[in-house]
Amino acid sequence: MTQTLRGKRMERYYEIYKQIWENPLISKSEIGENTGLNRKTVARYLDEMDSTVIHGPAISLNPALNYQEYAYFLEVDNPRSAFEDLKEFPSVHSVTCAFGDWSLSFISEERINVEELKGFKKCILQEIKSATTTSKVTTLDWDESMKTMHSMHPPQKKSSLKEKAFIIPWQDWEWALYREFRHNV
Repeated sequence: MTQTLRGKRMERYYEIYKQIWENPLISKSEIGENTGLNRKTVARYLDEMDSTVIHGPAISLNPALNYQEYAYFLEVDNPRSAFEDLKEFPSVHSVTCAFGDWSLSFISEERINVEELKGFKKCILQEIKSATTTSKVTTLDWDESMKTMHSMHPPQKKSSLKEKAFIIPWQDWEWALYREFRHNV
């Protein structure tokens, strides 16, 4: 696929994404009307986006006295091999392979001895995960995004991301329900 076609497709993905961000329950026909795309084209693009761009709604809990998650950023020889190792840990989720300072990141509900993973080289960061928010993507252009980030002012008020002031009053069956459906509600 040529660079021009790939760019055009990403722009169409982005138009569909914006429609879903505004109204998660929007129909394919409405997306087609709002974007000028055929309903079948919208359906095809959504199928393509499902595995690469858009992921279903997820539930995320803020840290609490009785619930913490741990974030890990690691450098490993073979991210694929380490990824397979992590499948053995039921508390691990949100595994991502990357390029750059770290090659593997993941979230876990338990502390894990990462030095036991196949090909472990170095732990970049291992911390209690703070509250999670998902911001809206405002542009596809990298340079424009960087310009926007650099123009922002730091917040005036300090935030406390690791605050754990409450207990989640759930029974075992409620925790099981959360764990079953949190990644695709």
